[in-house]
Amino acid sequence: MIAADFNSASGAGWDWRTAWSWRLTALLVTSILLLAALSVWTARSVDTMRVEGDWLAHTERVRLQITRVMQLLTDAETAARGFALTKDEQFLEPYRASKPQLPGEVAALRGLVADNMTQVALASELDTLVQIRMSRIDDLILRTRDKEFDAAHPYTRGLGNATMAAARSVATQMQAEEGRLLDVRRQRSVLAARDVGIARWITAGLSIVLLLFIAFSAARHGVRLRRADRTLVTTLRSVGDAVIATDPAGAVWFMNDVATQMTGWTEAAARGRPLAEVFNIVNEYSRQTAESPVDKVLREGTIVGLANHTGLIARDGSERPIEDSAAPILDDGKLIGVVLVFRDATSERQSQRLLEESERRFRAAVDAVQGVVWTNSAQGEMRGEQPGWASLTGQQLEDYQGFGWARAVHPEDAPGTTEAWLRAVRKRCAFVYEHRVRRADGQWRHFAIRAIPLLDAHGNTREWVGVHIDVTEQRATESALRDVDARKDVFLATLSHELRNPLAPIRNAALILGKAGLDAETLERSRAIIVRQVRHMASLLDDLLDVSRITRGVFTLKKEFVHLQSLLMEAAQTVRPLADAKRHTLNTQWPTEPIRINADPVRIVQIVTNLLTNAAKYTDPEGQITVGATVEDGGVVIFVRDSGIGLAPDVLSEVFDMFSQVEPNQERSEGGLGIGLALSKGLVELHGGHIEARSAGLGSGSEFRVYLPGIQADAGDVRDSAADPAQTLVARDQRTVLIADDNRDGAETLAMLLNAAGHIVYVTHTGIDALELAAQKRPDVAVLDIGMPGLNGYEVARRIRGEDWGKHIVLIAVTGWGQVGDKNNAYDAGFNHHLTKPFDAEVLADIVAPPLDSVPCKV
Repeated sequence: MIAADFNSASGAGWDWRTAWSWRLTALLVTSILLLAALSVWTARSVDTMRVEGDWLAHTERVRLQITRVMQLLTDAETAARGFALTKDEQFLEPYRASKPQLPGEVAALRGLVADNMTQVALASELDTLVQIRMSRIDDLILRTRDKEFDAAHPYTRGLGNATMAAARSVATQMQAEEGRLLDVRRQRSVLAARDVGIARWITAGLSIVLLLFIAFSAARHGVRLRRADRTLVTTLRSVGDAVIATDPAGAVWFMNDVATQMTGWTEAAARGRPLAEVFNIVNEYSRQTAESPVDKVLREGTIVGLANHTGLIARDGSERPIEDSAAPILDDGKLIGVVLVFRDATSERQSQRLLEESERRFRAAVDAVQGVVWTNSAQGEMRGEQPGWASLTGQQLEDYQGFGWARAVHPEDAPGTTEAWLRAVRKRCAFVYEHRVRRADGQWRHFAIRAIPLLDAHGNTREWVGVHIDVTEQRATESALRDVDARKDVFLATLSHELRNPLAPIRNAALILGKAGLDAETLERSRAIIVRQVRHMASLLDDLLDVSRITRGVFTLKKEFVHLQSLLMEAAQTVRPLADAKRHTLNTQWPTEPIRINADPVRIVQIVTNLLTNAAKYTDPEGQITVGATVEDGGVVIFVRDSGIGLAPDVLSEVFDMFSQVEPNQERSEGGLGIGLALSKGLVELHGGHIEARSAGLGSGSEFRVYLPGIQADAGDVRDSAADPAQTLVARDQRTVLIADDNRDGAETLAMLLNAAGHIVYVTHTGIDALELAAQKRPDVAVLDIGMPGLNGYEVARRIRGEDWGKHIVLIAVTGWGQVGDKNNAYDAGFNHHLTKPFDAEVLADIVAPPLDSVPCKV
């Protein structure tokens, strides 16, 4: 600054000019000290903004990590429950994906909160709960795979929810703690930004006032700025911000050191050049050249601030954001130049970006869970604009103010919500609730609510911050799982009932056969009872396997051209004993012309048999049942009508669901597993058709219609499925047969049947003994169980095939596993045939009796 000497040439006396110079010097020194203090204050505030910005980012990372851990745990939980209910391994994909990630994610969370002892304790507790929960989930999966339904079922009904609830509670506490820290750090960052802004404007104002005062003083007393004015130059160069001064034409005549560093121009090189050439500014976003502040000052004659988002491009091409202002230099009201005071705003912009990024991440996290954020006053009332709530509910500002928001809550839920909310406000505790809210489109949706109070330094509630998260789909899924769970319970009880029912007559018939002196009729009736009940049990198991194959998409049809009428007659004959027992009239209706279709005959009979059985079960004695077929629109329609109990309109679409039964099974003595219609639906769809149920209502009977694509064929290409003759267990030639099965009763009864047919039979019960006996006896046929101790059936078959004497033995695998993969494993091991227990003795007779089939036939 100037320390001008206005003393007289003689140097006599201390006149007013000397006094003015001292005052000016004191003012300049004071200004410099103020500027230095303001610079220190600004630097500290900028550093606070940077530090708090880093902490804001850290807090958001912690909150997202907590959400990540809970999401993985929830995925594993949901997958295990779905698997326990459906036994479908595909449900375990989220569990398999979550399990290896959880330890690392929990460890990452613990590392993030290591600076906060409260969070460290909560993270440790969460880690323990996650381990316990995953251990119980693993146990549930193992029990389910081992088919320990009684052990798995209580867990799926909610006995394991305590651990999950505890984990959610800990996660909620951690989120609340981070939310509190986030609020404190945001407040500090905002205060620091405010301090920077205040210091910036004070500095700019002080600098401009100082420069104007210097210019005014110099003009008033005839002092002109020139290179020799060392005091003025020293003062301007001491200013912490960049300073550029121009003449009235906008040409640069002064730059301090900070200005030369920021622009890249030396003062000598810039002097006399237009300001726009030295002070090259652009809009940071549009990249358009910004208006020169000199032009604006010269045009308006007032102090102006630089436009927001202004960037200064230095001479070397580097760029930095800047802030501050420009002002005119006046001499008795005449503009004699322009002064610019500006500074580097990189730190402030970075802090602002961090704050904005934190806000965006927070909003994104809320949006990711379909949430709406809102704030309430300390008294629990909505104040001011709430754009999220307004967008969700369609309420206007005046509608939701105060407690008006409650009008968007379902009338049944509103009283409880308001009461619970006011109780949380009084106690200043976290508010967790769930209710229905009417969206702007008029739809009622289920929302989970979580709100926490933000406290001031004295522990008083400043405001409430809450979030509404749409959980409609989640609640619907939970309801569906509960429904499936309930139907599964009914199914398991029904399955137990249906499997036990045949055992009673089998046991009774076996006891009768043990009596001495039985006549031929009693023997035949006992034998027929055992055969009939075993076939019934096998049919139940086959239905279960068929449903499983269809569900997993591995079911294969064996289509051929067949007469539909013969298939319907076969199905009717199968159901006739049940119909006769209830004195039903069984009618048939179809065109006189034969209907020929390309279909799997066994499965068409199975479909119609299921429909007829269902009709017989739900039709009272002496009722009417009709089965028939018509040709419609180039397709075939098979229909089964009955005069039974009928169907209510609301169950027409549910009767084809798995485990679904119209009435409790104990009310109908015929029982059933509740999978017949579901199985029929799957088989029909595999044929490219569809099935539907019709009924005029309860007590009006029902009709099931099967729509199949009708493909006509020449008569020579059609096989009549009813023309196959019945096969009997009569040996056409004696064969040597080896039977190896660790089920002694099964092996011995099979040996008795083959002995009765005239074959020579050897029996053993282990794989090693079977191999030794086969080497000694060289049998024509070997019937091997797969699951034998020592060596299993696969290994025995491989070793037999490895011997010269074993090349031509017919190997038959017998096992309880009947999937396509099980059959292919048997063929790969060297077996010629695969029979699933229990199997018909007639089938075994066809294999044992000549001509012997030694060619494997894979399915």
